[in-house]
Amino acid sequence: MQDALGGARRTWGGLMPTFSPLLYKAGAAVLLVLALIAGYGLWHHRVFAEGAASVQTQWDAQKAKDAVATQKAQFEKQAAEDTQRGTFNSLAAAYEAATHAPQPSIADRVSAGLAAGSLQLRGGDAPVVCPASPGVPEATARSRAADAAATQALADRVANSIAAVRAGEAADKRERDLDAQIVGLQGVLNVERK
Repeated sequence: MQDALGGARRTWGGLMPTFSPLLYKAGAAVLLVLALIAGYGLWHHRVFAEGAASVQTQWDAQKAKDAVATQKAQFEKQAAEDTQRGTFNSLAAAYEAATHAPQPSIADRVSAGLAAGSLQLRGGDAPVVCPASPGVPEATARSRAADAAATQALADRVANSIAAVRAGEAADKRERDLDAQIVGLQGVLNVERK
């Protein structure tokens, strides 16, 4: 062993260096810093793990809310589409029925409306007069005369056309009769030649 001035001492059968108290304090400070770093690392890891778990829980909850909202929106969209499709189909059916249904003529509709009372002539049984045009009766008389002349001309053309068709039918009948006579006479000649 050595003296107390810092020389080597003997312990356990060998020599061991001696350390000064400052060296012990520095070693303790290093160990304290390492313990603080290790403690901070463990604390940080635990807080991070808890935070990650908290964030994951929030994420899962938000995903569940989003899935419910998405499903609800899809159901609402499907219901709206079904309603719209039904409306369009009924409109299409009404259109098809209206376009393909036989329409009565205007004359039939007016007479049926008058009979049913849904249409009514102005003035009741009195003649209809247009108050804005005092010369209408003369114009009506002239137009009736022109209409009568046109109707007579049309009737004459129709009569002439009917006469022409009848003349053509008579000529066709005469031709068929003559053809039959010719065939008959040819048959008589053929028999006489034999």
